[in-house]
Amino acid sequence: MVRLTWIIGARRGGAVPSSPPIRGFLARAGGCSALLLFLVACGSDSGTPTVPGNGSDGGDPPPTPAIALTVSPGSTSVEAGSAASLTATVSRSGGFTGSVAVQVQDLPSGVSASVGDPSTSGTTSTFAVELETTATATPGEYQLTVQASGSGVSAVTQPFALAITAPPPDDDDDDDGDGNGNGDGGTGATVTLDFSGCLADFLPLWVGYQNGSQAWDRAEGDGTVFTFTLTAEVGAYAWVMGPENTAMTQITYLTRAELLDDQPVRVCVPPQGTATMTGQVEGLDSSQFAGVTLGPGFGFVSGSSPEFQITGMPEGTFDLVASRASSMDPRPDRFLLRRDVAVTDGGSLGTLDFGGAESFDPATAQVSVNGPGADDATVLMGYLSGAQCLGDNSALAILPRVGPGPVTAPGIPADRQREGDFHQLTVTSVVDDDEVAEVRFFRTLTDQSVTLPPPVEPVTTQVDGPYLRLSTTFPIPGEFLSGDAGVAILTVNQHEGAMVRTMSTSVSLARLGSATAEVTIPDLSGAPGWSAAWGIPAGPEVQWFAGVSAISSGGAAPGNVCVEGAWIRLALQEGEGVW
Repeated sequence: MVRLTWIIGARRGGAVPSSPPIRGFLARAGGCSALLLFLVACGSDSGTPTVPGNGSDGGDPPPTPAIALTVSPGSTSVEAGSAASLTATVSRSGGFTGSVAVQVQDLPSGVSASVGDPSTSGTTSTFAVELETTATATPGEYQLTVQASGSGVSAVTQPFALAITAPPPDDDDDDDGDGNGNGDGGTGATVTLDFSGCLADFLPLWVGYQNGSQAWDRAEGDGTVFTFTLTAEVGAYAWVMGPENTAMTQITYLTRAELLDDQPVRVCVPPQGTATMTGQVEGLDSSQFAGVTLGPGFGFVSGSSPEFQITGMPEGTFDLVASRASSMDPRPDRFLLRRDVAVTDGGSLGTLDFGGAESFDPATAQVSVNGPGADDATVLMGYLSGAQCLGDNSALAILPRVGPGPVTAPGIPADRQREGDFHQLTVTSVVDDDEVAEVRFFRTLTDQSVTLPPPVEPVTTQVDGPYLRLSTTFPIPGEFLSGDAGVAILTVNQHEGAMVRTMSTSVSLARLGSATAEVTIPDLSGAPGWSAAWGIPAGPEVQWFAGVSAISSGGAAPGNVCVEGAWIRLALQEGEGVW
């Protein structure tokens, strides 16, 4: 999951998971370190497949009729006596046009499922599924199975994690004695952290939480779903990802409203997978290369080596976006857009032909950059496709900008777009130890004038603790305070031989409640289950990053960046030293 903090972390060697409310919009903003590579794949979505080749001319064999199933969300938490909703999307491929049915299996006692009539568009059918729980349903974590079937095709299934929690006690007592009933001992609410979209290597070694100002404690659960009870007006959660020799600890401080407004907290967005697909590219000469994006997967080919492999994808349906460029000019001269491709592990994408009907010339727009570091800025044009703007995030071009004047950026022509598609323009500048960035979202490619935000000036110091703990403070520039939400960030990395330790803390601007950022790596040593081996030892040199990011949703729902005028801003400063 990148989100702006992920982009910077991955780019500089320390991936930093993000957190709500920033987590949601950064998931849509881009899931990879697109600043390192010319073309990068990020994101996920669902849709319908297309399969090249019909076998009539000795080419590809006839396609096999099949269906693919995606389930969104992949898990949820519900109080006993309440209902939960999910969406099942079935995509047909290989010439299959028949009807399909969806059912939910492995339901525990006290839980029933109802499946609505499908909404069908083309070869895709979408089903609304309601899970009803009785008041006597036993709290716990359950693994359900969603199945899609049709006549003449193999049935397909997807897992669904359901956490049932007990209703909160009816308690309005002022347990903390402050007279307002909202202290550390107020009315309880369940917070759920969902890791079901993560690959095995990123599942947590430990999950903890803090209720108000109380001591850190260990969250309930194991595997992929963890819960804790929040009674205070503020809270925090933390987790450690492994393996042990590269432990990374993420700590997030939020208000009660922020924690409860984004339930469950989905740690890996979009969901990750292990599916692999292959294909080949035509229409490249010896000096040309192409990048192929399919969901969160990416492949790279050249004229001398036209076969490619895309890995790391969840099964489902995604839009495929490919770009052709030259070693003499990195600006793409041709795009290829294939909608609604079904991802199946071991499947083939056939041939992508940059001289065929699927390919087209890019549209272009002029991008002007102002503000600090403008003359050294890098312009990245990306593309989000798919329903609700949650689909493929494809890097169309990275364009270094040297000196004054606009740069010509490529994009998707308006007549090739469909509902849910948006361009994403990212402008980044790194000058000395300061990095600033602005991300813009707009549907139709148009000329853009971007003013980069000012850098931050953090003062970072050491605080006492059983392991290395740093604290940073800095004034937050007004350009970040005009957004809908934001976070202040402090990340510390240490590489010592084979051991890598990362600790990252983010505090929402709503929780800070002022124009001054104060972020500290907390002392987790007293929490049950916490291992001293995960802390950063004092002595060896460390690298730290401190900064702020913010979002404006352009008047839409918070976290929704796929609206005209939405933006994300980031300012980050890097430092290093021995403490």
